[in-house]
Amino acid sequence: MFLINDFASYWTHRAFHSRWLWEFHKVHHVAPVLVPLTASRVHVVEKLADSLLTLVLLGAYSGAFWYLCGGEVSRYTLFGVTYLVFIFNCLAANLRHTHIWLSFGPRLEHLLNSPAQHQIHHSDAPHHFHKNFGTNLSLWDWMFGTLYTTTHTPERLSFGTAERDAHRYLSLYSLIVLPFIDSARKVLASLDSRGLRRRV
Repeated sequence: MFLINDFASYWTHRAFHSRWLWEFHKVHHVAPVLVPLTASRVHVVEKLADSLLTLVLLGAYSGAFWYLCGGEVSRYTLFGVTYLVFIFNCLAANLRHTHIWLSFGPRLEHLLNSPAQHQIHHSDAPHHFHKNFGTNLSLWDWMFGTLYTTTHTPERLSFGTAERDAHRYLSLYSLIVLPFIDSARKVLASLDSRGLRRRV
C-alpha cells in the first residue's frame, strides 16, 4: 500500500506542476519560508485529486490483496503501513518543510527522498524547477527523469516561485479563489491564441 500511495502522490504532484494545474499547486510553493505547517498548505483541488487517485489505486490493490491472500494483516501494520514507514514519514515530512539541510547522499537519494531534496524542489532557482516530485521515495524521480540528488554540503537556496507573486496569496480567500481565476485566465488566453474563443 505504501508503494501505491507514494506512486500516486508522485504523479499527482508532477501533474500539478503542469501549466494547467500549476496555479492550484502554487499555493504550496509561494511560501517564502519552509516550516512543518507548509506541508498542509495545499489547495483543496489538489488535495481532492490526490485523494481520488490514491483511493482508486489503493482500492484496486486492496481488493486484489484480499481476494488473493485471504486478507490477513500483520500485527506490525498500522493504518495500512508498517510502523517503520509511519515513523519515517512523520519525521521526514516535518524536516522536508524546514531550512534544516539533511542530505542522505547521492546513493541513498536514488531511493529515499531526503529533506534536502525536497528543499531543492521548493527552490526558486530555474535549474531546480521540475525536480524531486517524490514524497517518501525518490525512486520515482530516478525512474522518470526528475531526480536531483544532494550532498552533505548545503546549497544556497531561496524559496518561492519564479513568478515572485507571493504578495497575492496573503489571505485565505486569495489562497482558495485566485487559483481558479488564474487558471481560467490561462484557458481563455489559450483559446484566444488559437482563435477558438470567438467560436465558443
